[in-house]
Amino acid sequence: AVLASADSLVDNPGALLATDGDDVFAFSLGAEDATIVNFGAGGHDALDLRDLLVGEETEGAELSAYLNVSFNGADTVIQVSSSGAFADNPVDASTVDQTIILEGVDLLGGNDSTTAIQQMKDAGSLITD
Repeated sequence: AVLASADSLVDNPGALLATDGDDVFAFSLGAEDATIVNFGAGGHDALDLRDLLVGEETEGAELSAYLNVSFNGADTVIQVSSSGAFADNPVDASTVDQTIILEGVDLLGGNDSTTAIQQMKDAGSLITD
């Protein structure tokens, strides 16, 4: 589906707006942080991180080294380390290459980050190499 800026549709100017159809939000290294509104509310939406993650397809690599998923009470926050820096280090500003916020969505549902990542993969909501 074609995505439009949500400037005139929501209270968050610059946010990406998911449509009622199936949407794929593709990210690449160097892109700005993003907020997505209505993710999963209509069709089957997915985050395509193939161009953002480097080495995650290597045998033994864990996606939790690349992604940290949390819930801040209102939104799901996905922090991305393109090089897998979360494997040996706690998540801090120096290891986060990009942040994706899914506004008004709780993808954790009480689970930990690793479980949420696997559930997203299983549901087809997270695309990696």
